[in-house]
Amino acid sequence: RTDIFSFGAILYEMLTSRRAFQRSTPAETMAAILNDEPAAISQKGTNIPPALQRVVNRCLEKNPEQRFHAASDLAFALEALSDSGVGPGVTGPPSHHPTRRQVMWSIALIAVSVLAGVAWLEFANRKTEPPLRISEYSQVTHNGHTGYVIGADGSRVYLTHLNPPFIDQVAVSGGEIEAVPIKLPTPSLLDVSPDGSSLLVQSFTAETPQALYSVQVVGGTHRYLADAAGFATWSPDGKLVAYTTPNGDLNLVTSGGTGTRKIASVGGEVYLLSWSPDGRMIRFDRNLRSLWEITSSGSSLHQLLLNWRPSEDKCCGHWSPDGEFFVFLAGHLGPNSFPQAQIYALDERRGLFRPHPKDPTQLTSGPVEWSPPVFSKDGKKIFATGSTKRGELVRLDTKYGQFQPFLGGISADLIAFSKDGQSVAYV
Repeated sequence: RTDIFSFGAILYEMLTSRRAFQRSTPAETMAAILNDEPAAISQKGTNIPPALQRVVNRCLEKNPEQRFHAASDLAFALEALSDSGVGPGVTGPPSHHPTRRQVMWSIALIAVSVLAGVAWLEFANRKTEPPLRISEYSQVTHNGHTGYVIGADGSRVYLTHLNPPFIDQVAVSGGEIEAVPIKLPTPSLLDVSPDGSSLLVQSFTAETPQALYSVQVVGGTHRYLADAAGFATWSPDGKLVAYTTPNGDLNLVTSGGTGTRKIASVGGEVYLLSWSPDGRMIRFDRNLRSLWEITSSGSSLHQLLLNWRPSEDKCCGHWSPDGEFFVFLAGHLGPNSFPQAQIYALDERRGLFRPHPKDPTQLTSGPVEWSPPVFSKDGKKIFATGSTKRGELVRLDTKYGQFQPFLGGISADLIAFSKDGQSVAYV
């Protein structure tokens, strides 16, 4: 639709010898493109068929939905205009009119020019697009046994604990960790609503082992939504909730708890659903091993990154707020109760000459392992729980066949000795 608008602007200038939105300054020109209608072609050009004027005007509609839906539709309209024999409504000396072949060659030349311009812009943008990277680390909590990050609003980060289940919150800038008052037994946090007003909480009891609730952050009132199998997520507009059932179905329910419907059978054990910011796609991981994607209408179920590092596990991702990146975990997750690994980013930025994303970029490395990453509301930060293993250093006394504390028995992991045996490095 953007190319059709550009085509209409070029055609307008060819017919009138004037630019459609030209103003005295670039800022005023931009404002005119966004807000003003171009002067009627009949005022600027002579002997322009009304049907051709209507074609140009439709190309220049402000609302993309009101333009031609495809370049083929525009070409059909121009060809029909050429075949109709419509000409200037004037009489006078015979004048030379371009043949149909000339008209079509002119249209083709304009289209090639527009595509060349788009290609140049794509190339320029690709050269200047910065890759996603971690520029700084900042520790938010300092109590040594923080829960796992599940979501964030503009001011708080929400954490869930597993044993026993409860929910915490902390300011995004750090500070005291406070409990979130939830009037439900054994609550486990699954997601934070887009506006930050509600939480998706699963409550485990003998009577309702998989009950899913929507809980108001202020006041703590809750509403039963469905029986879920452990993971759920809000749609970008907060009107729907996607969740998995014990038998591997992917269902939708309204945020009011009505209108439950099944959209697909995904099979296997499903973890950490994530809904794309444009509302079109839902991603999840299966069995903490592979990432999958499906449309929000339930079609086109397929595995992501099938041939990328096939020996490694991939799971637990979230989109950036603008939808340009998807961050997730990859590595050897092992039998952890909550997945932790290194963080990678998949570049989702598309264009005419980059229709498919490149291989993911590794964002973190080193001995710290990270829980599933969550973007801040402005997309400039990623929140995740980082941890390292703790272990007491001991050495085997071969003379007595016993283990003795080594280096005072300090907590350490991933030990390595220098070649001369005089130094030791550890985490």
